[in-house]
Amino acid sequence: MTGKTPTAAAIAAELQATGRRVIRTGTGDASSLYEAGVQGARVLYACADDSTDSSINVLTAATASRARRARKAGPLAVYAQVSDPAYALALRARHLSQPNTGSDFFNTDELAARELVRRDAATFEDAVPHVVIAGLGAFGQALVVELARMWQLSPRCGERLSVTLVDPAAEMIADDLRRRWPAVVQSCLLRPFSGDLRTAVDDESVPPHRTYLCFDDEDTSVLAALTLAPLWRGGPRSLVLRLDRLARLVEVFGQDSTSLLDDIEGQLWPISVGSLLFNVTPGESGTIHEDIYERLAQSIHHIYLQRRLAQGGRLGDTAAMVPWERLDAGFREANLQQARNIGAKLIELGCTVAPRTGTGLDRIDDTLIESLAVAEHDRWMAERISQGWRFGEVRDDRAKLHPSIKPWDELSEAERDKDRDVVRDIPLVLADYGLQVVRLTPPGGTPPTK
Repeated sequence: MTGKTPTAAAIAAELQATGRRVIRTGTGDASSLYEAGVQGARVLYACADDSTDSSINVLTAATASRARRARKAGPLAVYAQVSDPAYALALRARHLSQPNTGSDFFNTDELAARELVRRDAATFEDAVPHVVIAGLGAFGQALVVELARMWQLSPRCGERLSVTLVDPAAEMIADDLRRRWPAVVQSCLLRPFSGDLRTAVDDESVPPHRTYLCFDDEDTSVLAALTLAPLWRGGPRSLVLRLDRLARLVEVFGQDSTSLLDDIEGQLWPISVGSLLFNVTPGESGTIHEDIYERLAQSIHHIYLQRRLAQGGRLGDTAAMVPWERLDAGFREANLQQARNIGAKLIELGCTVAPRTGTGLDRIDDTLIESLAVAEHDRWMAERISQGWRFGEVRDDRAKLHPSIKPWDELSEAERDKDRDVVRDIPLVLADYGLQVVRLTPPGGTPPTK
Protein backbone atom coordinates (compact mmCIF):
# COMPACT_ATOMS: atom_id res chain seq x y z
CA MET A 1 0.00 0.00 0.00
CA THR A 2 1.33 3.41 -0.95
CA GLY A 3 0.57 6.72 0.73
CA LYS A 4 0.09 8.18 4.19
CA THR A 5 -3.48 9.36 3.87
CA PRO A 6 -6.63 8.73 5.94
CA THR A 7 -7.80 6.41 3.17
CA ALA A 8 -4.61 4.36 3.33
CA ALA A 9 -4.88 4.14 7.11
CA ALA A 10 -8.54 3.04 6.99
CA ILE A 11 -7.88 0.35 4.38
CA ALA A 12 -4.79 -0.93 6.21
CA ALA A 13 -6.65 -1.13 9.52
CA GLU A 14 -9.53 -3.07 7.99
CA LEU A 15 -7.24 -5.52 6.22
CA GLN A 16 -5.14 -6.10 9.32
CA ALA A 17 -8.27 -6.64 11.39
CA THR A 18 -9.21 -9.51 9.09
CA GLY A 19 -5.78 -11.12 9.46
CA ARG A 20 -4.21 -10.02 6.20
CA ARG A 21 -0.63 -8.82 5.98
CA VAL A 22 -0.18 -5.21 4.91
CA ILE A 23 3.11 -3.60 3.89
CA ARG A 24 3.03 0.16 3.53
CA THR A 25 5.38 2.42 1.60
CA GLY A 26 5.27 6.17 1.28
CA THR A 27 6.01 6.34 -2.43
CA GLY A 28 5.05 4.35 -5.50
CA ASP A 29 8.19 4.37 -7.62
CA ALA A 30 9.51 1.09 -8.99
CA SER A 31 12.29 0.63 -6.42
CA SER A 32 10.01 1.36 -3.43
CA LEU A 33 7.38 -1.05 -4.73
CA TYR A 34 9.99 -3.74 -5.28
CA GLU A 35 11.40 -3.31 -1.76
CA ALA A 36 7.85 -3.59 -0.38
CA GLY A 37 7.41 -6.90 -2.21
CA VAL A 38 5.00 -5.97 -4.99
CA GLN A 39 6.31 -8.90 -7.06
CA GLY A 40 4.56 -11.32 -4.69
CA ALA A 41 1.63 -9.19 -3.53
CA ARG A 42 -1.96 -10.08 -4.28
CA VAL A 43 -3.34 -6.52 -4.16
CA LEU A 44 -1.84 -3.05 -4.39
CA TYR A 45 -3.67 -0.01 -3.04
CA ALA A 46 -2.26 3.28 -4.39
CA CYS A 47 -3.52 5.86 -1.90
CA ALA A 48 -1.00 8.70 -1.90
CA ASP A 49 -2.20 12.29 -1.50
CA ASP A 50 -3.11 13.35 -5.04
CA SER A 51 -4.24 16.88 -4.22
CA THR A 52 -1.21 18.45 -5.94
CA ASP A 53 -0.43 15.65 -8.42
CA SER A 54 -3.67 14.13 -9.69
CA SER A 55 -1.91 11.29 -11.54
CA ILE A 56 0.41 10.11 -8.76
CA ASN A 57 -1.65 7.03 -7.94
CA VAL A 58 -2.40 6.29 -11.60
CA LEU A 59 1.34 6.18 -12.32
CA THR A 60 1.88 3.94 -9.29
CA ALA A 61 -0.80 1.59 -10.61
CA ALA A 62 0.86 1.50 -14.03
CA THR A 63 4.29 0.84 -12.51
CA ALA A 64 2.94 -2.00 -10.36
CA SER A 65 1.05 -3.55 -13.27
CA ARG A 66 4.27 -3.77 -15.27
CA ALA A 67 6.33 -5.25 -12.42
CA ARG A 68 7.65 -8.77 -12.93
CA ARG A 69 5.69 -11.26 -10.85
CA ALA A 70 7.23 -13.88 -8.57
CA ARG A 71 6.73 -17.49 -9.58
CA LYS A 72 3.28 -18.76 -8.53
CA ALA A 73 2.31 -15.28 -7.28
CA GLY A 74 -0.78 -15.09 -9.49
CA PRO A 75 -2.27 -11.88 -10.94
CA LEU A 76 -1.97 -8.55 -9.14
CA ALA A 77 -5.13 -6.53 -8.51
CA VAL A 78 -4.54 -2.77 -8.41
CA TYR A 79 -6.82 -0.13 -6.88
CA ALA A 80 -5.76 3.49 -7.34
CA GLN A 81 -7.36 6.33 -5.41
CA VAL A 82 -8.35 9.33 -7.55
CA SER A 83 -9.76 12.25 -5.58
CA ASP A 84 -11.30 14.05 -8.56
CA PRO A 85 -14.47 12.07 -9.42
CA ALA A 86 -14.55 13.36 -13.01
CA TYR A 87 -10.96 12.22 -13.55
CA ALA A 88 -11.71 8.86 -11.92
CA LEU A 89 -14.69 8.28 -14.23
CA ALA A 90 -12.64 9.24 -17.30
CA LEU A 91 -9.95 6.74 -16.31
CA ARG A 92 -12.53 3.99 -15.84
CA ALA A 93 -13.92 4.74 -19.29
CA ARG A 94 -10.50 4.20 -20.84
CA HIS A 95 -10.02 1.02 -18.78
CA LEU A 96 -13.35 -0.51 -19.84
CA SER A 97 -12.11 -2.25 -22.98
CA GLN A 98 -8.96 -3.63 -21.38
CA PRO A 99 -8.81 -7.37 -20.63
CA ASN A 100 -7.42 -7.15 -17.08
CA THR A 101 -10.19 -7.17 -14.49
CA GLY A 102 -9.96 -6.78 -10.73
CA SER A 103 -8.47 -3.29 -10.93
CA ASP A 104 -10.07 0.12 -10.65
CA PHE A 105 -9.64 3.84 -10.12
CA PHE A 106 -11.75 4.59 -7.07
CA ASN A 107 -13.02 7.79 -5.51
CA THR A 108 -13.56 7.49 -1.78
CA ASP A 109 -16.44 9.99 -1.62
CA GLU A 110 -18.36 8.08 -4.28
CA LEU A 111 -17.78 4.75 -2.56
CA ALA A 112 -18.76 6.14 0.83
CA ALA A 113 -21.94 7.73 -0.52
CA ARG A 114 -22.92 4.48 -2.23
CA GLU A 115 -22.37 2.42 0.90
CA LEU A 116 -24.18 4.94 3.13
CA VAL A 117 -27.28 4.76 0.92
CA ARG A 118 -27.08 0.96 0.81
CA ARG A 119 -27.03 0.70 4.59
CA ASP A 120 -29.78 3.28 5.09
CA ALA A 121 -32.12 2.42 2.19
CA ALA A 122 -34.65 0.51 4.31
CA THR A 123 -35.43 3.60 6.40
CA PHE A 124 -36.78 5.38 3.31
CA GLU A 125 -39.60 2.89 2.72
CA ASP A 126 -42.09 4.67 4.98
CA ALA A 127 -40.37 8.04 5.30
CA VAL A 128 -41.20 11.51 4.09
CA PRO A 129 -39.74 11.50 0.57
CA HIS A 130 -37.55 14.51 1.19
CA VAL A 131 -33.88 15.07 2.00
CA VAL A 132 -31.56 18.06 2.34
CA ILE A 133 -27.96 17.88 1.12
CA ALA A 134 -25.76 20.75 2.30
CA GLY A 135 -22.44 20.98 0.49
CA LEU A 136 -22.19 19.72 -3.09
CA GLY A 137 -18.62 18.52 -3.33
CA ALA A 138 -17.85 15.00 -4.54
CA PHE A 139 -19.65 13.34 -1.61
CA GLY A 140 -22.76 15.51 -1.83
CA GLN A 141 -23.16 15.01 -5.59
CA ALA A 142 -22.57 11.26 -5.27
CA LEU A 143 -25.30 11.15 -2.62
CA VAL A 144 -27.81 12.66 -5.05
CA VAL A 145 -27.00 9.98 -7.65
CA GLU A 146 -27.12 7.07 -5.21
CA LEU A 147 -30.35 8.27 -3.60
CA ALA A 148 -31.88 8.54 -7.08
CA ARG A 149 -30.85 4.98 -7.98
CA MET A 150 -32.15 3.69 -4.65
CA TRP A 151 -35.48 5.46 -5.17
CA GLN A 152 -35.92 3.88 -8.62
CA LEU A 153 -36.43 0.51 -6.90
CA SER A 154 -38.42 1.87 -3.97
CA PRO A 155 -42.06 0.76 -3.46
CA ARG A 156 -42.80 4.48 -3.70
CA CYS A 157 -40.98 5.09 -6.98
CA GLY A 158 -44.21 6.47 -8.46
CA GLU A 159 -43.58 9.67 -6.51
CA ARG A 160 -40.35 11.59 -6.88
CA LEU A 161 -37.83 12.07 -4.09
CA SER A 162 -37.59 15.74 -3.15
CA VAL A 163 -33.96 16.83 -2.72
CA THR A 164 -33.06 20.30 -1.46
CA LEU A 165 -29.51 21.19 -2.54
CA VAL A 166 -27.75 23.83 -0.44
CA ASP A 167 -24.60 25.26 -1.99
CA PRO A 168 -23.48 28.58 -3.50
CA ALA A 169 -23.31 26.82 -6.88
CA ALA A 170 -26.50 24.77 -6.35
CA GLU A 171 -28.25 25.88 -9.54
CA MET A 172 -25.31 25.02 -11.79
CA ILE A 173 -24.64 21.71 -10.06
CA ALA A 174 -28.32 20.72 -10.23
CA ASP A 175 -28.31 21.34 -13.99
CA ASP A 176 -25.15 19.25 -14.37
CA LEU A 177 -26.61 16.37 -12.34
CA ARG A 178 -29.76 16.36 -14.50
CA ARG A 179 -27.69 16.36 -17.69
CA ARG A 180 -25.34 13.57 -16.65
CA TRP A 181 -27.52 11.16 -14.67
CA PRO A 182 -30.80 9.79 -16.08
CA ALA A 183 -31.70 8.33 -12.67
CA VAL A 184 -31.71 11.84 -11.16
CA VAL A 185 -34.10 13.11 -13.86
CA GLN A 186 -36.42 10.14 -13.41
CA SER A 187 -36.48 9.90 -9.63
CA CYS A 188 -35.66 13.28 -8.08
CA LEU A 189 -37.19 16.70 -7.81
CA LEU A 190 -34.11 18.87 -7.25
CA ARG A 191 -34.63 22.12 -5.38
CA PRO A 192 -31.38 24.12 -5.59
CA PHE A 193 -30.85 26.75 -2.90
CA SER A 194 -27.85 29.08 -3.11
CA GLY A 195 -28.47 30.78 0.24
CA ASP A 196 -27.30 29.72 3.70
CA LEU A 197 -28.29 26.46 5.36
CA ARG A 198 -30.26 28.08 8.20
CA THR A 199 -32.56 29.86 5.75
CA ALA A 200 -33.00 26.67 3.70
CA VAL A 201 -34.02 24.67 6.76
CA ASP A 202 -36.31 27.41 8.09
CA ASP A 203 -38.18 27.25 4.78
CA GLU A 204 -38.96 23.55 5.30
CA SER A 205 -42.50 23.10 6.65
CA VAL A 206 -41.94 19.39 7.32
CA PRO A 207 -38.64 18.04 8.71
CA PRO A 208 -36.75 16.12 6.00
CA HIS A 209 -36.11 12.42 6.47
CA ARG A 210 -32.37 13.08 6.29
CA THR A 211 -30.23 16.20 6.32
CA TYR A 212 -26.71 15.46 5.08
CA LEU A 213 -23.95 17.86 6.11
CA CYS A 214 -21.28 17.37 3.44
CA PHE A 215 -19.35 20.64 3.27
CA ASP A 216 -15.78 20.24 2.06
CA ASP A 217 -14.82 22.38 5.04
CA GLU A 218 -15.66 19.84 7.73
CA ASP A 219 -15.45 22.45 10.48
CA THR A 220 -18.41 24.18 8.80
CA SER A 221 -20.39 20.93 8.90
CA VAL A 222 -19.57 20.28 12.56
CA LEU A 223 -20.48 23.84 13.56
CA ALA A 224 -23.78 23.60 11.68
CA ALA A 225 -24.62 20.31 13.41
CA LEU A 226 -23.95 21.79 16.83
CA THR A 227 -25.58 25.21 16.42
CA LEU A 228 -28.51 25.02 13.97
CA ALA A 229 -31.31 23.81 16.23
CA PRO A 230 -33.85 23.61 13.34
CA LEU A 231 -31.82 20.64 12.10
CA TRP A 232 -32.63 18.69 15.27
CA ARG A 233 -36.27 17.88 14.59
CA GLY A 234 -36.16 15.11 12.02
CA GLY A 235 -36.02 12.04 14.26
CA PRO A 236 -33.38 9.38 14.99
CA ARG A 237 -30.25 9.64 12.83
CA SER A 238 -31.88 12.34 10.72
CA LEU A 239 -28.82 14.63 10.84
CA VAL A 240 -25.95 12.93 9.01
CA LEU A 241 -22.52 14.46 9.57
CA ARG A 242 -19.96 13.36 6.98
CA LEU A 243 -16.38 13.38 8.29
CA ASP A 244 -13.03 12.47 6.79
CA ARG A 245 -10.23 14.69 8.08
CA LEU A 246 -12.10 14.93 11.40
CA ALA A 247 -13.06 11.24 11.43
CA ARG A 248 -11.98 10.79 15.06
CA LEU A 249 -14.91 12.99 16.12
CA VAL A 250 -17.23 10.09 15.28
CA GLU A 251 -16.16 8.43 18.54
CA VAL A 252 -16.79 11.57 20.58
CA PHE A 253 -20.58 11.67 20.17
CA GLY A 254 -22.95 9.18 21.82
CA GLN A 255 -25.51 8.52 24.52
CA ASP A 256 -23.62 6.29 26.96
CA SER A 257 -21.44 7.28 29.91
CA THR A 258 -18.21 6.90 27.93
CA SER A 259 -19.18 9.53 25.33
CA LEU A 260 -17.76 12.98 25.73
CA LEU A 261 -20.55 14.74 23.82
CA ASP A 262 -24.29 14.14 23.47
CA ASP A 263 -25.47 13.10 19.98
CA ILE A 264 -28.63 15.19 20.41
CA GLU A 265 -30.60 12.23 21.76
CA GLY A 266 -29.74 10.10 18.76
CA GLN A 267 -30.64 12.71 16.13
CA LEU A 268 -26.99 13.27 15.11
CA TRP A 269 -25.39 10.53 13.04
CA PRO A 270 -21.68 11.19 12.50
CA ILE A 271 -20.14 8.88 9.89
CA SER A 272 -16.57 8.66 8.62
CA VAL A 273 -15.68 8.11 4.98
CA GLY A 274 -13.12 5.49 6.00
CA SER A 275 -15.66 3.38 7.88
CA LEU A 276 -17.80 3.11 4.75
CA LEU A 277 -15.08 1.85 2.42
CA PHE A 278 -15.61 -1.76 3.46
CA ASN A 279 -18.82 -3.70 4.02
CA VAL A 280 -19.28 -5.15 7.47
CA THR A 281 -21.01 -8.34 6.28
CA PRO A 282 -18.73 -11.36 6.77
CA GLY A 283 -17.48 -12.68 3.46
CA GLU A 284 -18.01 -9.41 1.58
CA SER A 285 -14.90 -7.69 0.25
CA GLY A 286 -16.38 -4.21 0.26
CA THR A 287 -17.29 -1.52 -2.24
CA ILE A 288 -13.66 -0.59 -2.76
CA HIS A 289 -13.13 -3.84 -4.67
CA GLU A 290 -16.03 -3.32 -7.08
CA ASP A 291 -14.23 -2.60 -10.34
CA ILE A 292 -15.93 -1.06 -13.37
CA TYR A 293 -17.13 -4.44 -14.63
CA GLU A 294 -18.91 -5.23 -11.37
CA ARG A 295 -20.46 -1.77 -11.27
CA LEU A 296 -21.72 -2.21 -14.85
CA ALA A 297 -23.03 -5.66 -13.89
CA GLN A 298 -24.93 -3.98 -11.07
CA SER A 299 -26.33 -1.49 -13.58
CA ILE A 300 -27.46 -4.35 -15.84
CA HIS A 301 -29.30 -5.94 -12.91
CA HIS A 302 -30.65 -2.56 -11.78
CA ILE A 303 -32.23 -1.94 -15.21
CA TYR A 304 -33.66 -5.48 -15.20
CA LEU A 305 -35.31 -4.86 -11.81
CA GLN A 306 -36.72 -1.52 -12.98
CA ARG A 307 -38.32 -3.15 -16.02
CA ARG A 308 -39.82 -6.01 -14.07
CA LEU A 309 -41.22 -3.62 -11.45
CA ALA A 310 -42.74 -1.46 -14.21
CA GLN A 311 -44.38 -4.63 -15.60
CA GLY A 312 -46.00 -5.33 -12.25
CA GLY A 313 -43.38 -7.55 -10.68
CA ARG A 314 -42.36 -7.25 -7.07
CA LEU A 315 -39.06 -7.60 -5.30
CA GLY A 316 -38.74 -11.13 -3.96
CA ASP A 317 -41.08 -12.71 -6.54
CA THR A 318 -38.24 -14.79 -8.01
CA ALA A 319 -34.62 -15.57 -7.20
CA ALA A 320 -33.55 -12.85 -9.67
CA MET A 321 -35.95 -10.21 -8.31
CA VAL A 322 -33.75 -9.15 -5.41
CA PRO A 323 -31.21 -6.34 -4.90
CA TRP A 324 -27.67 -7.01 -6.07
CA GLU A 325 -26.43 -7.57 -2.51
CA ARG A 326 -28.78 -10.57 -2.16
CA LEU A 327 -28.44 -11.90 -5.70
CA ASP A 328 -27.29 -15.49 -6.14
CA ALA A 329 -23.66 -15.90 -7.23
CA GLY A 330 -24.71 -17.55 -10.49
CA PHE A 331 -26.88 -14.59 -11.51
CA ARG A 332 -24.12 -12.18 -10.50
CA GLU A 333 -21.60 -14.01 -12.65
CA ALA A 334 -23.95 -13.96 -15.66
CA ASN A 335 -24.28 -10.19 -15.33
CA LEU A 336 -20.51 -9.85 -14.92
CA GLN A 337 -19.84 -11.82 -18.09
CA GLN A 338 -22.27 -9.61 -19.97
CA ALA A 339 -20.58 -6.48 -18.58
CA ARG A 340 -17.12 -7.70 -19.53
CA ASN A 341 -18.28 -8.11 -23.12
CA ILE A 342 -19.49 -4.52 -23.49
CA GLY A 343 -16.09 -3.24 -24.57
CA ALA A 344 -15.82 -5.83 -27.34
CA LYS A 345 -19.33 -4.99 -28.59
CA LEU A 346 -18.50 -1.28 -28.72
CA ILE A 347 -15.39 -2.00 -30.76
CA GLU A 348 -17.52 -3.97 -33.23
CA LEU A 349 -19.85 -0.97 -33.45
CA GLY A 350 -16.97 1.42 -34.09
CA CYS A 351 -17.69 3.13 -30.77
CA THR A 352 -16.10 3.80 -27.43
CA VAL A 353 -17.18 5.35 -24.13
CA ALA A 354 -16.67 8.68 -22.39
CA PRO A 355 -18.02 10.40 -19.27
CA ARG A 356 -21.63 11.34 -19.90
CA THR A 357 -22.44 14.87 -21.05
CA GLY A 358 -25.81 14.15 -22.63
CA THR A 359 -24.47 14.50 -26.19
CA GLY A 360 -23.54 10.86 -26.89
CA LEU A 361 -25.51 8.08 -28.57
CA ASP A 362 -28.71 7.27 -26.69
CA ARG A 363 -29.52 4.30 -28.91
CA ILE A 364 -27.75 1.88 -31.22
CA ASP A 365 -28.76 1.75 -34.88
CA ASP A 366 -31.11 -1.20 -35.47
CA THR A 367 -29.13 -2.22 -38.55
CA LEU A 368 -26.11 -2.92 -36.33
CA ILE A 369 -27.93 -4.88 -33.65
CA GLU A 370 -28.67 -8.21 -35.34
CA SER A 371 -25.12 -9.52 -35.80
CA LEU A 372 -24.17 -8.51 -32.26
CA ALA A 373 -27.32 -10.17 -30.92
CA VAL A 374 -26.30 -13.44 -32.60
CA ALA A 375 -22.81 -13.11 -31.10
CA GLU A 376 -24.34 -12.37 -27.70
CA HIS A 377 -26.45 -15.53 -27.86
CA ASP A 378 -23.39 -17.61 -28.81
CA ARG A 379 -21.44 -16.04 -25.91
CA TRP A 380 -24.26 -16.70 -23.44
CA MET A 381 -24.73 -20.27 -24.64
CA ALA A 382 -20.99 -21.05 -24.40
CA GLU A 383 -20.93 -19.58 -20.89
CA ARG A 384 -23.87 -21.71 -19.76
CA ILE A 385 -22.47 -24.92 -21.31
CA SER A 386 -19.13 -24.32 -19.59
CA GLN A 387 -21.05 -24.20 -16.29
CA GLY A 388 -22.69 -27.58 -16.93
CA TRP A 389 -25.98 -26.42 -18.41
CA ARG A 390 -27.63 -28.23 -21.32
CA PHE A 391 -30.74 -27.99 -23.44
CA GLY A 392 -34.10 -28.86 -21.90
CA GLU A 393 -37.64 -28.21 -23.11
CA VAL A 394 -38.52 -26.72 -19.71
CA ARG A 395 -36.15 -24.53 -17.72
CA ASP A 396 -34.93 -26.18 -14.53
CA ASP A 397 -32.28 -24.20 -12.64
CA ARG A 398 -31.53 -27.04 -10.24
CA ALA A 399 -30.95 -29.55 -13.04
CA LYS A 400 -29.29 -26.86 -15.20
CA LEU A 401 -31.66 -27.25 -18.12
CA HIS A 402 -32.56 -24.31 -20.37
CA PRO A 403 -34.73 -24.21 -23.53
CA SER A 404 -32.63 -21.47 -25.16
CA ILE A 405 -29.44 -23.53 -25.37
CA LYS A 406 -29.75 -24.09 -29.10
CA PRO A 407 -28.62 -22.34 -32.31
CA TRP A 408 -29.89 -18.85 -33.11
CA ASP A 409 -31.88 -20.08 -36.14
CA GLU A 410 -33.95 -22.33 -33.86
CA LEU A 411 -34.88 -19.61 -31.36
CA SER A 412 -38.28 -17.96 -31.24
CA GLU A 413 -38.47 -14.23 -31.95
CA ALA A 414 -39.22 -13.62 -28.29
CA GLU A 415 -35.99 -15.36 -27.31
CA ARG A 416 -34.02 -13.52 -30.00
CA ASP A 417 -35.38 -10.22 -28.68
CA LYS A 418 -33.74 -10.93 -25.33
CA ASP A 419 -30.34 -10.96 -27.04
CA ARG A 420 -31.21 -7.89 -29.08
CA ASP A 421 -32.17 -6.09 -25.88
CA VAL A 422 -28.74 -6.85 -24.40
CA VAL A 423 -27.22 -4.85 -27.28
CA ARG A 424 -29.89 -2.14 -27.27
CA ASP A 425 -29.41 -1.66 -23.53
CA ILE A 426 -25.70 -0.82 -23.73
CA PRO A 427 -26.32 2.98 -23.74
CA LEU A 428 -28.74 2.60 -20.81
CA VAL A 429 -26.29 0.51 -18.80
CA LEU A 430 -23.46 2.96 -19.41
CA ALA A 431 -25.67 5.97 -18.63
CA ASP A 432 -26.61 4.40 -15.29
CA TYR A 433 -22.89 4.46 -14.48
CA GLY A 434 -22.29 8.00 -15.77
CA LEU A 435 -20.89 7.02 -19.18
CA GLN A 436 -22.07 7.41 -22.77
CA VAL A 437 -21.43 5.78 -26.12
CA VAL A 438 -19.30 7.84 -28.53
CA ARG A 439 -18.99 6.90 -32.20
CA LEU A 440 -15.45 6.74 -33.59
CA THR A 441 -16.39 5.72 -37.13
CA PRO A 442 -19.40 6.73 -39.26
CA PRO A 443 -22.27 4.22 -39.61
CA GLY A 444 -21.16 1.49 -41.98
CA GLY A 445 -17.50 2.50 -41.58
CA THR A 446 -14.70 0.16 -40.60
CA PRO A 447 -14.29 -0.10 -36.81
CA PRO A 448 -10.77 0.55 -35.50
CA THR A 449 -8.68 -2.55 -34.84
CA LYS A 450 -7.15 -3.23 -31.46
